[in-house]
Amino acid sequence: MLVDPPVTKVLEKVEDRYELITLTAKRARQIAQGAPILTDKKEKNPVTLAVWEIYEGKVKEENQAQIEMNARLNEEKLNNAEKAEVKESAEEETEE
Repeated sequence: MLVDPPVTKVLEKVEDRYELITLTAKRARQIAQGAPILTDKKEKNPVTLAVWEIYEGKVKEENQAQIEMNARLNEEKLNNAEKAEVKESAEEETEE
């Protein structure tokens, strides 16, 4: 079985296997919840995308807090947009 990118190469980007696993899990969860994808790879699997982002140096433990904050802000924007849409449709129904 060919793994791309090779795990040995990805491990060079982090301190140890534990960091790789936790960073991959956090980032994959963010991707699955709709966070922007930071790699150009055409993959569907959030775990694979997360590994590629780590390998490319786009996700590190140091910038994980910033990525989490951006994900929360994006989620808030979506929630606010949905609330505004519901409010508008309710107002239109009331006018009719």
